[in-house]
Amino acid sequence: MGATLECHLSEYVRTTVYRVPEYSASDDSGADVVLADTDALRAVLTTDAVNFFGRDDFTTQFTTDPTFAPVLRSVCQPDSDTTGLPLLLVLLQRQRLDSWPATAGQCVWSELLDPPRAMIVDIGAAYVPEIDAQTPLRNAVQAATRIAFGVTEGFEKLGDWASFRAEDGRWLDLLRVTTSPAAGSVARPISGDELDSRCGATRELAGHILSRMATGDGESQALAGLVEMLLVDPTTDDAYQRLWFLGLHDRAKKFGALRDWNLKQELREVNRHRNQVAHEGVEQLDSGLATELLKAAYRLIRPGASIDG
Repeated sequence: MGATLECHLSEYVRTTVYRVPEYSASDDSGADVVLADTDALRAVLTTDAVNFFGRDDFTTQFTTDPTFAPVLRSVCQPDSDTTGLPLLLVLLQRQRLDSWPATAGQCVWSELLDPPRAMIVDIGAAYVPEIDAQTPLRNAVQAATRIAFGVTEGFEKLGDWASFRAEDGRWLDLLRVTTSPAAGSVARPISGDELDSRCGATRELAGHILSRMATGDGESQALAGLVEMLLVDPTTDDAYQRLWFLGLHDRAKKFGALRDWNLKQELREVNRHRNQVAHEGVEQLDSGLATELLKAAYRLIRPGASIDG
């Protein structure tokens, strides 16, 4: 792997960037909209991620880590072949570590990486600090974005990077996953006014979802399970899609029952297709019925909305 280093860690930082499908923003709508902002996590919708990272003060990795900034630029730059600007959901996470001693072989200098750089490894006795994954807030923001924008495709994860910062200023990678943007689907242009409106709705809905999931009762647990199913990664694998459809049906049924909504009665064709997939060996998921079920789940989660609307 490489030479081991000794260092004391001061901070954990994770940066995740998703492309929100089905929309492209006009050139004059490039404002950054903060959807959630706590000491541990900041969530932002932006059409100009490079400029956003250059001026944002939540973390300083973009401006102080010379191996990180070029990678981020490469995945966040708009495709020259597409019209409009991509709409990006950025999740920034941080956790202070108070001089955590990484002196048992966790810090490694790797010449195998391009460019060579320091890493943190989590193997055997060389453990790493315990990190709060901030899962409820991350899930609430992603689900609220999907619902407020009416997105039925999966979000495309452009990158997910986790690093530790040592007290001497060095950055040590724990995770660095970067993907090339997929071929763009048909994207509807969105005006600056509509973008602002939908971002406002996203922010309110994220807060609503998070507060409902925090109560700890049966409904909050059912809601958390339903939200998890909304965050399916895009895939063309038929078997995976069928499993996701069955899971979404089950969790929507459970959460709907707590809101006096009977899925079997309200979505008869969806329920019939669910039984075909589960018991009759149907191998091709009906995408139209899957979308109908997904939109019903959105209505279930929205506060004060008509479930049958």
